[in-house]
Amino acid sequence: MSLALLLQSPLQQVRAQFFARLYNMLTSLKLPIMYMALLFFSAPVETEKEHLDVIKRQIQALVASRRKLVSEHKSDPCMKWTITFFVGLKRDILLAFASKVLPEYAFPHLLFLVAHHPDFSTDDLHVVAK
Repeated sequence: MSLALLLQSPLQQVRAQFFARLYNMLTSLKLPIMYMALLFFSAPVETEKEHLDVIKRQIQALVASRRKLVSEHKSDPCMKWTITFFVGLKRDILLAFASKVLPEYAFPHLLFLVAHHPDFSTDDLHVVAK
């Protein structure tokens, strides 16, 4: 949670540097996909439209690159070899790989972070329910 709050720092330079570092590590696949959820915490505190546009473009680029990686991996010769020798395992291997790469798998972590964020309380639940 403290990393998510770091992206909401009142200092724009701190937010920008941490976002850039996090983005670079995610694009180079050095961090698990759950860290992608942290990127979404930088948008609510940005006041300048240029910064918001940069954040939006970078998140979209990251999502596109992750999906492209999975689609390229589907046609990987190793996957074809696996299906030749182990019928039915190709799907399991691809799902295991996708769960490490696809951005959709960061969503449960995002929900967890939002649920435990100090700005949200149980009093806000009736507002969210509507």
